Amino acid sequence: LVTLEIVPPVRQSLTILRKQLAADS
Repeated sequence: LVTLEIVPPVRQSLTILRKQLAADS
């Protein structure tokens, strides 16, 4: 069940990327 450990950080990174994109635009 490695995916369960990988998914949360990925979701956090995605939200961070969205915030950066929102700040740029």
